Amino acid sequence: MQTPVQRHGKLSTNGPYLLNQHGRIVQLRGMSFYWSNPLWGGTRFYTRDWVKFLRDEWKCTVVRVAYDRNEENDNGWDDVKTIIDAAIAEGIYVIIDWHSHTAHNQQAAAVDFFTRQAKVYKDTPNVIFEIYNEPIIASASQPMDGSVENARKTWALIKPYLKAVTKAIRNEGCDNLVIAGTPYYSQHVGVAADDPIIDDDGKPFKNVAYAFHFYAASHGPNAYYVKMGDGEGGYEPNYLASGLGRVPVFVSEWGTTHSDGGQDSHTHIDEENTDWWFKTYINSKYHLSHCNWSVSDFQPSSAFSDGSRNPSTSGLVAKKWISTSYTDSWEMP
Repeated sequence: MQTPVQRHGKLSTNGPYLLNQHGRIVQLRGMSFYWSNPLWGGTRFYTRDWVKFLRDEWKCTVVRVAYDRNEENDNGWDDVKTIIDAAIAEGIYVIIDWHSHTAHNQQAAAVDFFTRQAKVYKDTPNVIFEIYNEPIIASASQPMDGSVENARKTWALIKPYLKAVTKAIRNEGCDNLVIAGTPYYSQHVGVAADDPIIDDDGKPFKNVAYAFHFYAASHGPNAYYVKMGDGEGGYEPNYLASGLGRVPVFVSEWGTTHSDGGQDSHTHIDEENTDWWFKTYINSKYHLSHCNWSVSDFQPSSAFSDGSRNPSTSGLVAKKWISTSYTDSWEMP
């Protein structure tokens, strides 16, 4: 039996679609590992056995590894490399995610890192580069909110970083898929679609997708905590819809819980709104690829329970949307 990478090969983009080596629309489905910081409890899941389990039992075709790089230490790079190597060995795709909310302040380090990774993996179709996890705010004087107005300001300020890192990858002869974070926790896909990242010739970079993240209990008009009046939100579907059909979108992180992962009193698992997101957007005609947060066992958003491979309440919902359908490629319209 072919592995997912043998079946789909090198990924590319065409208009709003992610395509496989045969020019068919492809939908990758999988899980994101928790932050690589070894002090935070997620790296004990960073093993080849877990990657193999996710591939075989959950039918994951992609895993995402959240590299918590900072200027002081490598925060678990050896563990990250274990997941990359395991995914390649098991024949699935792997997203190397620069898991930061302020990556634009780390441009030199990110350029150096992704240059080195591009040299290593430019001939490895498994590898995807996510160059900025979740941009929040680019200026201390800019109010921290999710408005379109502030998203445009943030986008203008982080675009030089996104261009510099993407250019560094391409300069190594590497045209692997790049996922670019979008403003305010990777929600404003429409803002990115209005003003995509361009190369030195003024043309949009090839094989670049834009990240969208959602948490079902917080995001969308019918989200549990929106209906309860606990915080602001509900407009996120508009932010996604304004970019769909214009640029490729990759849902590189989604959850069933509140966007804080289920901290304090935010423990509700919103299966109903998760189903709505998938039926309305993720499994629409664009067949958006996606990764659930996260491979861990210590938060309501965690997919597993008590260090075991038993799905948590959240994990049962995630597994339903990852593994119950095996059609994963479609003809272009």
